[in-house]
Amino acid sequence: VTDLGPDIYTPGLLQYFSGDVQDEAGETVGKSHEKFTMIDEDGNSIGDGNYVDIVGCKGTLSFSGPYFSSTGIGYYTVLGGTGDFSGAKGLVLETYDESSGEAIRKITLHEDDHDDDKSAGGGNADASDGPEKGGEDDAEQKSGNVTS
Repeated sequence: VTDLGPDIYTPGLLQYFSGDVQDEAGETVGKSHEKFTMIDEDGNSIGDGNYVDIVGCKGTLSFSGPYFSSTGIGYYTVLGGTGDFSGAKGLVLETYDESSGEAIRKITLHEDDHDDDKSAGGGNADASDGPEKGGEDDAEQKSGNVTS
């Protein structure tokens, strides 16, 4: 990660990230491509992006939402996806681990009552167990391992 200097929180600044998604054990489980726009000098931003081929699933999972620098928490709505993630709904919750200095993201996908034929899109994606229909699974992304 490159230090961008004191102007990193300039309102309107676009930040792009692209890199590996890793599970809790540090194993690569997919890719992420993201763009964040700074909305104030405090570091709050609005971001959107895609996870690609994560946790044994094929396709993209799209998300968008705010990141609040004062709390180190981001709330990103899952907007849908392609392939195994077609019609996906859910939330990506980002928290900051002060002890490791890394942001951790937890992806939770919700069951779609109107489509029983989905695999990853109908359940939750799990970085450790692979896709399971209707499970309570998680995938995490450590932002310290994402290049910017």
